[in-house]
Amino acid sequence: MTSEQEGREPKKLVSGQTNLRMGIDSHLEISRLAEASGKSMNEVILKAIDEVIEKVS
Repeated sequence: MTSEQEGREPKKLVSGQTNLRMGIDSHLEISRLAEASGKSMNEVILKAIDEVIEKVS
């Protein structure tokens, strides 16, 4: 649940950008998945992150 959903202000504002380091195999697989689905790598990674957040929340 986000801070807004909890009715409170976030402790620190963030830029919305981050650098992600990953192994070559993961990078290639995400690239393949993105191309096969007609999405960008960013969209594929964000969807995966959102799914994990939803699962653990």
